[in-house]
Amino acid sequence: MKKWFNKRSVLIALFSFAIFANTTLNDYNLDDELVSRGHKITAANSKASFTDLFTTPYEVLNIKKNHGFRPLTLASFYFEHRLFGESAFISHLINVILYSILCFCLYLLLIRLFSSYSDDLLLLICMLFACLPIHTEVVASIKNRDEIQALLFLLFALLFTIVWIHKKKVVLLPLIVCFLSASLLSKLTTLPILLITPIILSLKYPLNHKRYLLLSATFSIPLVFSFFIVSPLLALALPFLSLVCFMTFFFLNKKLQPMDLNAGASSVLFILIPASSTILSLYFQDKLLLLLSLSLFGIASISRLPVFVILSSLLSIAGFVLLNKSFFLYYALFLLVFQLKDFTLKDEVQKVYLAIGVLALVVLFGLKKDPIDGLAVLSPLAVVLTYKLHKYAPLGISLLGIVIALIFGFFKFIILAQLLVSISLIIKTKQAKKVGSIALIIALLVAGLYELSGSNGLNFSNLNQNTEVSANSNFGRELAFVENPLIDEHQTDERIKAGVYALTKYTWLMALPVDLNFYYGYAEISLDKIQILELVLWSILLILLFKLAWRNKKNNPLLLVGLAWFIIALLPFSNLFYLVAGFIGERLAFTASIGFCLLVGGLLHQAKPDFRFSYFKLPQIIVILLLIVFSIKTIDRNTYWKDHLTLMKHDIKQINQSAHAHYLLAINGLKSLTSSSNSKETSQTLALAEKHLKKSIEIYDGLDTYHQELGKVYLAKNELEKAESSFKKAIKLEPNSIIANKELIKISFSLKKHEQVLKYGEYYLKRDPNQSLIFEMVAFSAFYLNDTQKAINYAKIGLQYFPNNKNLKELIYRLER
Repeated sequence: MKKWFNKRSVLIALFSFAIFANTTLNDYNLDDELVSRGHKITAANSKASFTDLFTTPYEVLNIKKNHGFRPLTLASFYFEHRLFGESAFISHLINVILYSILCFCLYLLLIRLFSSYSDDLLLLICMLFACLPIHTEVVASIKNRDEIQALLFLLFALLFTIVWIHKKKVVLLPLIVCFLSASLLSKLTTLPILLITPIILSLKYPLNHKRYLLLSATFSIPLVFSFFIVSPLLALALPFLSLVCFMTFFFLNKKLQPMDLNAGASSVLFILIPASSTILSLYFQDKLLLLLSLSLFGIASISRLPVFVILSSLLSIAGFVLLNKSFFLYYALFLLVFQLKDFTLKDEVQKVYLAIGVLALVVLFGLKKDPIDGLAVLSPLAVVLTYKLHKYAPLGISLLGIVIALIFGFFKFIILAQLLVSISLIIKTKQAKKVGSIALIIALLVAGLYELSGSNGLNFSNLNQNTEVSANSNFGRELAFVENPLIDEHQTDERIKAGVYALTKYTWLMALPVDLNFYYGYAEISLDKIQILELVLWSILLILLFKLAWRNKKNNPLLLVGLAWFIIALLPFSNLFYLVAGFIGERLAFTASIGFCLLVGGLLHQAKPDFRFSYFKLPQIIVILLLIVFSIKTIDRNTYWKDHLTLMKHDIKQINQSAHAHYLLAINGLKSLTSSSNSKETSQTLALAEKHLKKSIEIYDGLDTYHQELGKVYLAKNELEKAESSFKKAIKLEPNSIIANKELIKISFSLKKHEQVLKYGEYYLKRDPNQSLIFEMVAFSAFYLNDTQKAINYAKIGLQYFPNNKNLKELIYRLER
């Protein structure tokens, strides 16, 4: 084991601190008040206990809208404010220190995982990571400490995992569990990396099956801890997904010692875990848990033990009967064909006919009586028969099935296409069982993703009900169209195009960070503006990189690990599965940026295997210039994060077509007004807010909030007619808007439009009868319209809520004399 401290590790810590040191001069900025400034739980004078952190959402927007479950991030602010009070300088300083420690730990991890590379190359990777301009949002924004903590705790866990592998001390395993749990409880952005950890570790370290099982269990336990409060069912399901990933790579990695599945303990483990989880899934009627359970059975079938095939086939048919989902039946079919994989076409084809025919009869005349399902089940027969015509015919039919699925939107054919590919590979490939199991897992996970998205086929609609990753609606929030245009109903090709565009955009923001912004969204990012050519070029580049990485996975593993880390960490924020506020979020690429830097290092090693800083040649000069340019850009970008308005006023020039960016600039300008603001300052701020709210409405006229805020600006300017028009437009878009109704009552009363006072007042008081002024305005408006009885009724109702209201008493006295 290399030393924990050396010149390079200290250098990278100092370098990263220097890059972001100027952020300590900044004030509070974008969204900091949501979690760190004056927070009801973390404030220094708050009476909340430490346990309250585990029942409080990370961001509380209002009574009905709050989201995020990051108790350990809240805990950092909780203790910080009690030790130092609320200070922007201290908060920024802590962020910079944590970031420096993170870069320090990254270097320690790299020199252990990639010891065959030169220390200079690994130092370069860490320095590139430290100065990436896209990291400014994470480090310079106090709120985004969650990203730093999550990644830092993950690196701690990986470092201690390596120590455990070398020293074999069981006492380290609980420590690894604690660090992994701390990472997920800081923010869930590191979750995808837990699933690719087997790739990273298996490239370096050979493990026997017992230690591998122990390690997979260690990485699974934090998933239960982290998700149990949010969703107990999800807490049970995710560890099985983690175990699937670990064991898949165990079987595929030739360095690992083969597991003897005939051994008692291993056989019991592989029977009990999937069987128990399957029984739970059938009891709770949960499709995702059943899919994960059957995936485990798929891996277990590698052992050639018929009991696995028989048991999982029976349970998948039970899932088909109870949950009414056809892909469970396809899974049973796959296993039966899988067991007949060693047949000779001339001698055993009748067995295939028999197996498929029995299942087809079950579908057509027994359980479902659905001809389409019956044809789908019969389709694998075409693969078997076409193999006689040409060796590539099965693969061709499989690809054709995928195209048909995408065009016609038949969900079941997506799953079928995956199985056709599996069967065709099984027929042609010597490594049949391994390839087939991988394709099977992909098929089941695709099915699970579609189930989670609530999609009936391939038409994504009504996604405004679950737009962000959230197992519990109390920790989620709905998005508006201006935040993400995919909120509206859209087709699969649009979703895929938008997802690939998001991945492309994240790549460009890391490689060429010339247009970093605090927000994106509609119409800065619009489905109509996405250029297909750009997506095609990016996809081709990705394919070429993967091909290069796979060919050099032994002599240059940086490429494969970097590419896998980059893509898998970004996928959850690509909008393919869940929608992201703003469509793109620079902070969301923080974890993935490690993969980007590893990939750059791998490409440099591929071109210059003997890279050293000890002598200057063209590669060294280019690299140093790149680091200098990125460092200058980052330091400069830090200054724009001084406060809300400095950042927004600078960026709005680049994102002039972002409706929500203009809106955020307007309302943050209004927030800057204080009781000490002079008339000139107030006038300028109101003019700024009016200008940008009008621009928001010009870009997108369909959000009531924009009109409502513009109405408030007109009220502040005492332009009542314009305010009335704005609030009426807000109510047209959102009739249930309490604020707009309330303001219209006041404006109408001032303009002596008493019919409008009654119209909006009657609606308002049914929903909020706790406003004495509204009762007065409605009652007096009825009086002015000579509707005596209505005036008396509203006055009396108002007195029931406010018995000491002198105006209402006086009105009744005058009317009842």
